[in-house]
Amino acid sequence: MSTQRYHIGKNGPAPCNAHPERPNGRACRFGHDRHGTLEEVTAYWESEQEAEHEGMLIGKQKAPEISSEHAELRARAIAYFANPENYETHEDSEEITGYSAEDIAVAIALAEDGTTGISYARITREDTEWRHNGSSSVERFELDDGTAGYFKSIRENSLKEHIFRDQYDTSSLAAAVAEVNAYRLSQVMGRGFDELVPETAFRETNDVLGTIQREAPEDYSLSRKFKESPELREDYRKAALFDFVIGNMDRNEYNYLYGAEDGEDGGKRARLRLIDHSFAFPRARLMSRHYMSIFGSLDPMMDDTSPGRGYTVPQDELNLKAEERKSLSDARTALSEWVQKGTIEKSRGESVISRIDFLLEEDKLSKFEEWYDEHAPSGAEQASFLDLEDE
Repeated sequence: MSTQRYHIGKNGPAPCNAHPERPNGRACRFGHDRHGTLEEVTAYWESEQEAEHEGMLIGKQKAPEISSEHAELRARAIAYFANPENYETHEDSEEITGYSAEDIAVAIALAEDGTTGISYARITREDTEWRHNGSSSVERFELDDGTAGYFKSIRENSLKEHIFRDQYDTSSLAAAVAEVNAYRLSQVMGRGFDELVPETAFRETNDVLGTIQREAPEDYSLSRKFKESPELREDYRKAALFDFVIGNMDRNEYNYLYGAEDGEDGGKRARLRLIDHSFAFPRARLMSRHYMSIFGSLDPMMDDTSPGRGYTVPQDELNLKAEERKSLSDARTALSEWVQKGTIEKSRGESVISRIDFLLEEDKLSKFEEWYDEHAPSGAEQASFLDLEDE
């Protein structure tokens, strides 16, 4: 009689009935190194819990839905949104506008589903000497693992609510959701897309809720060799696909950077990093005026002979590769699940799905306008939105 095996599943130690060594046996989806006797698995699980609690498992956290830290984060998020003073625009604004019930529901669902290692990494101090100028309020914090993170306070960005709503048809809360979902989608797409967007998650700091993104060290000088770097050109291509899929309305020259990593020859190579996704995943009605990516357009928006000033996919390289089709299919599956789970607003998620379907049907990188011409809002919808703008 064989001994019952156990594994570490989503909810901790559990019996495993998958035995690959048996005739016609099947492998367990939780991996070989997470199996053993009940005592062995329990001991490993408890040590992993303790290690994560101490912030030691950066990027290798357990399923967040069963961690005590996560339960506290979700409880704080719910309490935060229950108090209108936390998310309404400040009193000195011309108009006090709270978030919609749908925005709040999505944010709470994502607070439960979108935590990562950086959600719990200890902050050692704020970098008060760092300064930022942009459409969003950003602070830089140093973390105890030697890295840094950039924090966007939902409360602080609500001061600019009128800009978010009037120009981008979104709210400062929906912008925070977009930041987290951009990272999540890059991870789903894998195959190099998962290295484009730095780790991003909801985070509470000093009793303020917002998003935090791990800093990607920058070495802009490496971008000057991009003509001779096939790896970096491949990053540009992935950025073009990614921006098309998320409908990025703000990929300007300040919202990406070049990081350095060790190359196969022992030297350094450049890697593209995409940052600031506050104005991604938009509703379709604004996209004709605001879609903008120096990677996602197939028309030259800038002179691509100038490093860091845009990239145009060559006409003979437009056809999708097999791995790109797989990434898009995986993204479509994930988006359908997110819509069902409520971690993305339905209209925004369906807009992404329609762009993925368009790319897969065309089987090539396409101009954004080609998708928009087929999916543009009706004249009545456009007129309705323009009326709202004029109010």
